[in-house]
Amino acid sequence: MDIEVTSTRQDGSFTWRQAGAKAPRGTGATGLLPDGSKVGDVLRAEIEIDMDGPVVLSIAPVTKRERNVTLLAVTGSGADFKPVTEISTNKRSKPPRDKSARGKGGRGDRRERSGAAGDGAPRGPRREFTPPPPALPKRPRATRLRPGNVHRTAVLEALKPEERVLAEKALEGGIGAVRQAVKAQNERLKKDGKPEINANALVDLVVEMLPRLRVAEWRDSVDAVE
Repeated sequence: MDIEVTSTRQDGSFTWRQAGAKAPRGTGATGLLPDGSKVGDVLRAEIEIDMDGPVVLSIAPVTKRERNVTLLAVTGSGADFKPVTEISTNKRSKPPRDKSARGKGGRGDRRERSGAAGDGAPRGPRREFTPPPPALPKRPRATRLRPGNVHRTAVLEALKPEERVLAEKALEGGIGAVRQAVKAQNERLKKDGKPEINANALVDLVVEMLPRLRVAEWRDSVDAVE
């Protein structure tokens, strides 16, 4: 791995990181560095990874490869260069215009001809104005059903007072609303130093009552439709 020396310490160690990257990084003994090494040098290191992290085993300078570049010599023929200029055109030759045809008389003749044509040309019938279509009548709004609460009231009146409170909360927001209400009440009891309520028992009671409440709610909706 090619590493870059980032710093040297007075305790005989140095810090390094992988060349061109931020990680991995680590420390090593200064005695492993080649002579004349300094901060910023890139060296070739043999590294072993153990439980504590990377460990530098040996370091050697990076050998630079020499590129063999072969240059080709271009020699001319020795003759003098004579540039050639070529002009290409696709324009066709036009016959010369008669300047006398562009005099005032020609323009006057054109105006007279155009005026005569304008005066004598018959005009078509004028297009009649079409009135816009009448506005469509607005559709009446559908009457919003407002179901009563006869059947729900009958179910609630058949419950105990403590059960009725839970049933009303379940009709408003389901079991989630019951859990939130019990949680808020337990927080108030805890603040007052009183024993908390068993939330699971109350939720089980609501689960038993919920089918009857939903049936009563559905029957109230059916009565509103009829």
